[in-house]
Amino acid sequence: MNANAGYAHRLNDDGTFDSICLLCYHTVTTAPSEPELVFGEAQHLCPPTAAWRRRSFENSLRQPTPSTRETASETLGTNAEER
Repeated sequence: MNANAGYAHRLNDDGTFDSICLLCYHTVTTAPSEPELVFGEAQHLCPPTAAWRRRSFENSLRQPTPSTRETASETLGTNAEER
């Protein structure tokens, strides 16, 4: 079991419920009623590569991007602050 994992529950068109792991985004289990989802959640282990891919993606979103001023000065080959 994933100690820090949370699960999102989704109601399907056919009246069943899905449980989705919020760490690896896998559909963990499908059950006819929402309370029954806990049985599949208790057995779930995230695949190591899925958790690693998620962390890599989240880290890429945190990378600083150059400001418009820096980008423009690099494009023009000048220092925008000198103007």
